[in-house]
Amino acid sequence: MATVVLAPTNNGSTMSWSVLVGAASKWEACLTNDGDTSYSGATWVDGTEVLGLFGMDNLPSTVAKVTDVTVTVIVRRNNASLANIRPALKLSGGSVQYSGSNFTSSTSYVTISYSFGSFTIAEVNGMECGAELGTNFWSTFCTQVYATVTYIPVAVYPTDPLVRVSGITRTFRAWDKTYQVVLNLGSNMTNYVSPISGKIQSAIEPAVLPSGPGYTRADYEKWLAGGSALAKRFPQIPYEVWLKVMGQKQAPLFGPGY
Repeated sequence: MATVVLAPTNNGSTMSWSVLVGAASKWEACLTNDGDTSYSGATWVDGTEVLGLFGMDNLPSTVAKVTDVTVTVIVRRNNASLANIRPALKLSGGSVQYSGSNFTSSTSYVTISYSFGSFTIAEVNGMECGAELGTNFWSTFCTQVYATVTYIPVAVYPTDPLVRVSGITRTFRAWDKTYQVVLNLGSNMTNYVSPISGKIQSAIEPAVLPSGPGYTRADYEKWLAGGSALAKRFPQIPYEVWLKVMGQKQAPLFGPGY
């Protein structure tokens, strides 16, 4: 797993906070945890509980799947009386989602976070984040809003133009129902056997194309993770080729210079 922090880029579809100090716009006031240097927020005259949302950064291209989105706000009261602060998230075209109650009376900045769970990449790229600020006769200030996205990264495969694969052989071992792949690595290199052998099992031998245990992208990644020597000598075979290899029985698929 990996994480990335998304920051505000604009005022969102709902921005009812009236307070702005130390910045040109409310979203800019909530970019960093700089205390009272810059902040936004709401006063009692705005309403008892006041919603403010921001448009957020898009995800990087390295994200394959989002597993969690946690919205964090850093806030304080300007008077030591209780107010409810609820981190909020809105998906494009959807309704606003709120955290549970988070009462604070702190006049120093405190951090309040809430996990909203998993979403698609498209949903995260179109979401807005912020908070509903309780006011209760006094003001609530917010100095930072951000979203922490936990994700599974896109697999990055090693590349090395100096190494060439001269042949690939895939063998199904019926006696223990495992798969073995051998790379033929040119005239001056030793052949390497896939460490998947003996680890990835399936009840039946495949007919044509990969479709079950022993044929997944995860298996390919395990192969690459089998050791530094293997990774260095397995540079130019994309996942699509791996699928083709696993769909064959014993004949090499590719000739010299692939």
